[in-house]
Amino acid sequence: MKGLIPKLLASADKNSPIILACVAVGGVAITAYLAAKAVPKAIRAIEDEEVVREAAADERASKESEVLNKDYREVYDDVYEPITKKDKFKIGFKYFIPTVVVGGITVGCIIGSERINFVRQAAMAASYEAMRAAYDDYRDHVREEIGKSKAEAIDHKIHEEKTKEILEKNPVTDAEYAKLDVAAGAALFCDSTTGRRFVSTFEKVYSAVDELNERLSYDQGGGEDWIGVNEFLHMCGDQTNGFGLSNLGFAPRVFEKRLDRDHICDPIIGEHNGHVCTIVYLNYDVDDKHFL
Repeated sequence: MKGLIPKLLASADKNSPIILACVAVGGVAITAYLAAKAVPKAIRAIEDEEVVREAAADERASKESEVLNKDYREVYDDVYEPITKKDKFKIGFKYFIPTVVVGGITVGCIIGSERINFVRQAAMAASYEAMRAAYDDYRDHVREEIGKSKAEAIDHKIHEEKTKEILEKNPVTDAEYAKLDVAAGAALFCDSTTGRRFVSTFEKVYSAVDELNERLSYDQGGGEDWIGVNEFLHMCGDQTNGFGLSNLGFAPRVFEKRLDRDHICDPIIGEHNGHVCTIVYLNYDVDDKHFL
C-alpha cells in the first residue's frame, strides 16, 4: 500500500497531458450543459423582474390617478423603469457563475496540457541535440581511426541497404519504368530519410540543389533560415509527396546549410527486376562533408 501511492503519482505525472485533455473534453461538455440550463433560468428571472416593475408602476399610477386625479398613463410612463442591458446582465449573471467556473477550469486544463507538451518537446529536442552532438563526435573519431575511404565505403553501404529496402517495400511500377529513359538522363531517385522514390533527371536534381543553396545564402539574396526535406524532394521532381506535410508522422528534417552539389547523387545499381535503369540515392547525410 505504501508503494501504491508513489506509483499512482508517478503515473499521473507521466500521463498528465492526457488526463488534462480528458478533463478539458469533459469540461467542454459540462460547460455546454450548464450554459443550456442557465439560459432559461436567466430569461425567466429577467421576465419576473419586468413583471415586478410593471406591477409597481401600475400600483403607483393607479393610486395617484384615484387620489390625486392624475393621468394614469403619464404617471405610469414616468414611474416605470425599463430593463436595460446592464440590468439584464446583473440579473442573469449569477445563473452563469457555474458555467464560467467550469469554463475557466476547462481553459486552464487546455493551456496546462499544451504547456506540459511544449516543455516535454523542448526537453526532447535538447536531449536529441545532445545525443546527436555525442554521435557526431563519436563518428568523427571513428573516421579518424579507420580513414576517410573506409568511412565513405561504410556510408555508401548503409545508403545502398536503405535504398534496397525502399525498393523491396515499394517495387518500381510499369508507369515508372516507362519514364526511365536512360539516354535522356532519367533515373530512379531514392531518399532514405523519407522512404520516397521518384523518377527524375540528374539535371533537375542539380538544379534543385542550386536553387536550395541560393535560397539559403544571404550573400546571394536568399536568406531563408531553412528549407524542408519534402520541399526539396518536390523541387527535385517528386511531385506527389505533398511537401507541406510530413511523411514521417513528426516534423520533417530541414536543410539549414548549403548542400554539396558534387556529393548529392550516388548511383548504386544499374538494373532492377530485369529492367536496365539507373538507381540513385540522394546523399545528404548530416555529416559536414556533405555540406559546403
